[in-house]
Amino acid sequence: MLFLDLDRFKYINDTLGHDAGDKLLKEVVGRLQHSVRAADTISYGGDEFNILLTEIPSADNIITIAQKVIGSFSKPFVINGHEFDITTSIRHQHLSEDGESIEALFKNADIAMYHAKEQGGNSYQFYNPSMNIRSIERLQLESQLSRALEHGELVSTTSLH
Repeated sequence: MLFLDLDRFKYINDTLGHDAGDKLLKEVVGRLQHSVRAADTISYGGDEFNILLTEIPSADNIITIAQKVIGSFSKPFVINGHEFDITTSIRHQHLSEDGESIEALFKNADIAMYHAKEQGGNSYQFYNPSMNIRSIERLQLESQLSRALEHGELVSTTSLH
């Protein structure tokens, strides 16, 4: 299964409204249908898409499919007369390799998806358990920074002048 998330989709909704966002989603579905095989299944909710691959392809074939999907976003989208360059972050998941349950599969897919977004988006990532460690470390750092702010333990460098 491929999991896709549109990069900066919120910007379209916030700028042009949800009607424009809905139009964009329909155009994305159309492009995805041309990027995958007829037997593959596309589903989506919001700006997140799932592509269920009917045959389990090799790792090289998955990369080729992911590159083809990313390539389908190379032409700008035109929504209500406005032209936008939209990109996507993609994660491939395989139940037996990437999680013992559906919940674990989706959790690991999200971790890899955000890793792809952190790399600038418009890319794909294969899940690696080290991503989970980095996510936990980041969460801990964010918590420590939040506590430091609450306790006045951080000082702005502009206030030191």
